[in-house]
Amino acid sequence: MLIDQLKSDNIAAMKARDSVKRGILQVVIGVATKDIKEPSDEVVLKSIKKVIGANKETLENSVNPDLEKENKILEEYLPETLSTEALTSLFEDFINTNEINKTKVEAYRSGDQKSFGFLMGNMVKFIAGRADSKDVKVMIEKEFNTK
Repeated sequence: MLIDQLKSDNIAAMKARDSVKRGILQVVIGVATKDIKEPSDEVVLKSIKKVIGANKETLENSVNPDLEKENKILEEYLPETLSTEALTSLFEDFINTNEINKTKVEAYRSGDQKSFGFLMGNMVKFIAGRADSKDVKVMIEKEFNTK
């Protein structure tokens, strides 16, 4: 599990006296295990993304090389993001998984903006963190409006 990898890397960082890596790993472990003693990989990934987002927000207002280093460390734990071609292929799979998806896609193409929320939410769940939600939004708008 990913939490075990973070804990193991945290111990290694302590032994190596890498205070930046140790500190950020402890933060992520703390966030991930706040409510659950042994969180799933999905919870840990959300925690990592949350910490990266907070660091990026702080970096917008200041320059801190440690925050940039922390983000690089944490990004190593994130899964590879999907290519545009792979994401497009997943859209096709998503549409074809059931009739509700097909109906919502047609409704969205016909101008029903309420269907966008349904498509966005379900597509994000379908790709399970393998792509950024901003990329998903752009792809939904592009793919579902042009066909």
